[in-house]
Parts: sequence; C-alpha cells; structure tokens
Amino acid sequence: MRGVLYLVMLCLLWPGVSRAEHRALLIGVTDYAPEVTALAGPLAGPVHDVALMVDIFAGAGVAAQNMTVLSDGQDAQNRPTRANILRALDELARTATPDDHITLYLAGHGAQVPVAIDTTEPDGLDEVFLPTDFEILPGGGFRNMIRDDEIGARVDQMIAAGADVWLIADTCHSGSLRRSVGNRAVPRFVALVPTVTAGADPPIDIQTNSTTRAGQFIGFYAAAPGALAYETTPAGADTAHGLMTWSLAHALRTGRAQTYADLARLMTAQLWQTGGGLSEPAFDGAVGAPHVFAGTAQTDRTFGLEVAEGITVKAGHVDGLRPGAVIEIKDQAGNPLFDVTVTQVSLTQAQAPLPTGQAPALDALLRAEQLDPARFRSRWLADRAPTLVGRVVSMPLDTTLSVGLNLGAEDDGLRPAIEAMIKTLAPAVRHDDDTPDVQIASTGGTLGLRPVDPGAAQVLDLPARPDAIPALADTLRRMIKTRALLAAAVTLNDSALAQALDVDLSVQPGIDDGTGGCKPVGPAKRIDIAALHPPTIEHCDTVALTLRNDNPWPIDVSVFYLASDFQVYFLTGFDGSEKGGWRIPAGGTRTLRYTEATRAPDGQTVATGQMHLALFAQRGKPGQTPFDLRYLQQLRPPPETRSAPVKTLSSVLAQAGFGLANRRSIDQTIREQSGGWTLPLLTRPDTDGGALADPQK
Repeated sequence: MRGVLYLVMLCLLWPGVSRAEHRALLIGVTDYAPEVTALAGPLAGPVHDVALMVDIFAGAGVAAQNMTVLSDGQDAQNRPTRANILRALDELARTATPDDHITLYLAGHGAQVPVAIDTTEPDGLDEVFLPTDFEILPGGGFRNMIRDDEIGARVDQMIAAGADVWLIADTCHSGSLRRSVGNRAVPRFVALVPTVTAGADPPIDIQTNSTTRAGQFIGFYAAAPGALAYETTPAGADTAHGLMTWSLAHALRTGRAQTYADLARLMTAQLWQTGGGLSEPAFDGAVGAPHVFAGTAQTDRTFGLEVAEGITVKAGHVDGLRPGAVIEIKDQAGNPLFDVTVTQVSLTQAQAPLPTGQAPALDALLRAEQLDPARFRSRWLADRAPTLVGRVVSMPLDTTLSVGLNLGAEDDGLRPAIEAMIKTLAPAVRHDDDTPDVQIASTGGTLGLRPVDPGAAQVLDLPARPDAIPALADTLRRMIKTRALLAAAVTLNDSALAQALDVDLSVQPGIDDGTGGCKPVGPAKRIDIAALHPPTIEHCDTVALTLRNDNPWPIDVSVFYLASDFQVYFLTGFDGSEKGGWRIPAGGTRTLRYTEATRAPDGQTVATGQMHLALFAQRGKPGQTPFDLRYLQQLRPPPETRSAPVKTLSSVLAQAGFGLANRRSIDQTIREQSGGWTLPLLTRPDTDGGALADPQK
C-alpha cells in the first residue's frame, strides 16, 4: 500500500450507510528546519490547504469533533511531528470499525530515499513524507521522516477492520513530494541524496477490531512516482495552495460529482485550468463507487447565507466567486427578494452589504407582517437567514493582463518605449513588476516574452531593438484575447444551455502523404473528454468534435482553436453549415472536423504543447442568420465593436477579447441564453518532417 505518498485522494465510500462515522486526520507541514528549506525552498500552502479542507469537510457534514488537525502553529500535541502523526494514525487504526469512513490528508514536502529494511520496491526507493521535525544530519543521513510503508501498514489495518479510507496526499512522489510557492509554481519535493538513513524503522504490529468485511480504498495521486506536485497562488486567491488540493476542493463544491471517477474528472479539469498541466494525477481503487460526499452539495448552484452586519454568502474563491459578482437573494419558496453585489471574497465565503435602496419584494413581506422596513430589514433577514439562499446572476469577467519588465543594463534604454506601448493597450494591460502575469526580459541583446504561469514556455524572442516593440504589442493582444475567451467559456460552463450540450471527441490518425497533404492511416478513435489527462494530437491527425443539442430550441455555435503561442483560430470545418454560422436544431447533431498541422509550409515547427478548444453556444433565433464570432480571430477589432452595447455574449467577448475593457459582467440574461465549454488538448511536434496539412483554421 505504498500509494500513500502519491498525492492521493482516497475514497470515503458508500454514503448510503446511515450509521457510518466519518473521521478525518488532516496534516499540513509548512514549518521546516532551515537546512530543509535551504535545500528545497519554502512552502506556504500546506497550512492553508488544511484550513480549506477542514472548511470543505465541515460544509459537507463532518463533525468538528471527528476532525483531527495536525498543523504548524498549534500546541505541542497537535504539531505535525513524526511522533504525533504516527500516534494519530495508530489511534485511527486501533479504533476503526466496519463502515467507518476515514479521510487521511497530507500536505507538505515529500521525497524518495533508499529502502531501509526490505527490497519490495522495484526501484529500490521508498517514498517518504517529511513532518515538521524532519532532520538532515551533519553526516548526510536523515531522521524523522515517515515512509510510505509505515503509512500503508496503518491504512491496511483500517481497511482490514472494515473501514473505507480516503487518503489525500498533496505531496510529490505521491510521485516525488515537491512543491512551490507564490505565483510561480514550485514543487513540493526535497532531493535527498542516496545515503544511509539514521535508524531503521521498526516493524509495525497494530491490533484492530476484527471483522469479516474489509473496507475499500480509492487512491487519487497528485503525481506518479518520480513526478512532482506543485503549489501556487490560484487566480483570485490571496493564499498559496497545492494545485491538487485547490482543484479537489473546487470539484467537491460543484456538487456535480456522484462517483469518485466523476470527482477525479472534475478535479483534473480544474487542475489544468489552474496549473497548466504541471501536475498529472494518478488514480486507483474503486473509483466507480459513489463518493462519500455525493449529494451533500447543492447542484442548482445556490448557496446558504448568514446575516448580521452584512450578508455572508457561503461561497468563495474555490467556487469561482469574485468581487463584483451580483447575487440574487431568494426566500424559501424560491421567490427573488433583492440583489446584492459581492465586495469581499475569501476561500469559501463572500461578503455583501445589506440592501439600502429599493427592495420592493423584501419590503412587501415585512409590511405583510406589519413591520416597518426601515427599522426591521436587517433583523428580519437575520432571523430568516437559514431559509434564504443566494444565486449568482452576474459574474465579472476580469481579463486584465499585468506585465513586468526585467531589462538588462544594456537594454534599459528601451524601457520608456516599452512602457509607452503598454499604455496604448490600456485598460486591459497594465505595468506591474510585483505580480506580473507575463514578463518582458532581455538577455544578450534579445527581448523575450514569457508568461509567469506554471510550466509556461517562452512565447517570443526578438532583437532588443525599438523595431521589435510592435511585435511585442501584437503578442500581448493575442494573450488578452486568449485569456478573455478561456475566462468566458469557463464562466459559462455551468449554464443550463451548456449542460444540455453533449460533446463528443474522436481522433483519426494520419501521416504525411508525401505531397504536402495528409492521409488517414487507421480508423477514428473516440476520446473520452472526461478522461483524466488531455488527449495528445499529432501532425496530420484529424479531430472530429460532435455536438448534440439537447436544449428544446436551436443553438448557434462558434469554436476557437487557442494555440500554445496564443494564436486564435476560428474553426470552420463543420457539416451542415449555414452562411454566417453553425446552427444545431433542437435534438440535432453536428460534427466539426479539422486536421492538425504542427509544421508550417516553410518547414518551421508550429507552436505545440497545451492548447484549448473553446466553444461558445447561444440560443438561435428562427428566421435570422446564425450568429458567429469569427471576427474575434482578427488581431484588431472591427470599428463597430467599440460602440456596441454590451448586452449580448458577442459584445462582451468583443469588448474583453480586443482589450477595449478590462472588466465586463456576464449577467443572468447572457447566462440564460448562452453556454461555454473548454477542452484542453496536447499537440506534439512533428518529428518526421511532414508537410503542412489543411488545418481549416
């Protein structure tokens, strides 16, 4: 059971068992000895990870007395030392009974070391978790680490006692326990040199309650053996978190996952959005079983409230909420009372002021009870808060791009010209050297542009001369557009229209036909778009995207290919197209096809790596030409977009995508009429020198 140290999410099984007790042990280690921090770098996220998971578990119904937290900053008995961690694991193993649900959560540094007393590991290495009292000895040895076998033996005892175990290990060596901090993702990993470990770990013999029924285990790993798990500060948040923990919390809060497989898919999709594909989780065990929290979250995307001096909405950054979001407050019968605008957002909560202006529906209820609205609004709301809910009716679309400058002394004369160029792109672009999204740097007479994103590659290399600045500006424009399209598609993913759109993907392999074209070499293969890893598309492969419209009315669809170098292409290779756009009737199915090309006509390699298909759908209007968004692939906006009223999805995307505004709202009207999808793919470089296929993009 060495799976422990792979960033694991283990299942709490079978929610239908009414008498099962749900207990959780949550461990977060941020405070390491100076020599460990000097070797591996500081961590900031684990303590925040634990707080987030405690909040998530409590919201899902786990009693406070059933959660044991070992984290930095607590008293001696609750610090995450080796002794305290093993003592807590021993207690869970000793007291486990049939049908218990036990969650084990680990966040901190991980590593690999030579096996100590056995040879069962094929690679001769043990994965280890590093508690806060882990030491690197002067002679080169180590002390106070926890081996995967030690954790595994205790998990085995819990399962043997009939308990179902969910193990979540946000470390590397889940693969390789390595992590990072800040906007740049850093691995949670300590590279320990192969040496003799100080003190062999004793054999484990834990007595448990006997049972004839063994529990079940499901493992979700943040990284495979030898791979890395990362932490960063997610967009909108003000605290660092493990990428896997953040994504898991998001998946749990959606309420859309019924099985562990569902949860894994949602988590992986969010992981790609947040971490850019840095971490590749692995999963094993009974992933088809219903997860323990299934049914505890509200699937209609309404949130509970508390009312005191203001309104607290029980949704936050992890739910995708942002300042500026408009929340509609509804009573127990579902009747709208008033709207509020969110002013502050934390991880799992948001704050909004009490209504001070007109609120006719609310005041009518007070008058019906012979209460003066001016005097009793806040008291009435506080009394009825448990029966009230909030629903997001408008979400801000913030596409501001911050740019930092890191110019060498020899190129510093370019700074005024670059700063002036950035001002011409305002308000969507701003100069910010402290927390940039992208950095312009110069070395050796070359200007480079690189996103400050996890694992991002260099986008542009140009001579450090004034005539290179227009090319920099054009690349920044493409970045603005890509960010806007992705953000809008993600915001609209949970709309009713999007949920009633069935998306199917297949790929037919192809090869260069020797004349500059492509030919198929095998049958098309259906790709599970809910799979845990994005599919890889190679040169000459034909991608088919089939959409079935389960809405009761026709929809118009636009699909964009967002390349890894921020080029934006409008895809036109679809069946049954009409002039101006792609319409799918109610209950109808349409297929779009394009052939991947990772080599340009002049033989140059096209940008490859992570890319996205971004899909937008809007309710079609009979008698009118289907709308399309193809003009968004232009580098600069058509003249009419500057004065267009921002009342439709098309106008919002135009304003945001061309940098005409840095903040727009996707309001309830747009959400009711529109939907969005994003599908991450990986493109692989053409290593065979094949000619360009017709990309239809």
